[in-house]
Amino acid sequence: INTVFLGTGYRYKNFSVGGKMNYLFGTLLRENLRVLDATKFTNSYVENQYGFSNLTFDFGAMYHFSVDDNLTFTLGAVYGMQQQMRVQSSELSVTTSQNVLIDVLYTNYIKNVVTDNTANPDKINVTYPQYFGAGLTMNYREKVLVTFDYKQQEWSNLGLINGSSYTTGRNFNLCAQYIPNAAALGN
Repeated sequence: INTVFLGTGYRYKNFSVGGKMNYLFGTLLRENLRVLDATKFTNSYVENQYGFSNLTFDFGAMYHFSVDDNLTFTLGAVYGMQQQMRVQSSELSVTTSQNVLIDVLYTNYIKNVVTDNTANPDKINVTYPQYFGAGLTMNYREKVLVTFDYKQQEWSNLGLINGSSYTTGRNFNLCAQYIPNAAALGN
């Protein structure tokens, strides 16, 4: 899925807030091919195509503070709203003659088109899940930077593809950076 976004922020002293409007769009294609190696069975091909488009909104806040002249910290939090996505779904199901491999481009061997609603796609709603996250950054003497952040997004209620199950997505990130001389051009 692709994203085009527009964001803005506001800072007052050590506190910052921001927001972002995203336009999500794109296509997800799922293909299922069943080929049996016996002459009494038919083979099948199912193609599901999902076209996504909708606006989503994200928000964030950050607070920056100094412990002393050498040590600073930044705390941050982000939140993305749950949104209903507009999805157009189409399905093409094909079975072939016995013991014939499927070739979608050359349909000479197709025995039966079971379902084809590619010309009139169904419109379905899919819930794009909310997310939240938090992070902490430590900066020591402008030489050592250590960052940790966490983000969680609940995908179990997505319900897009039958037979597929999703779970909670959790991201943990830890990053460290060392700069011997911040004023040097080679850093």
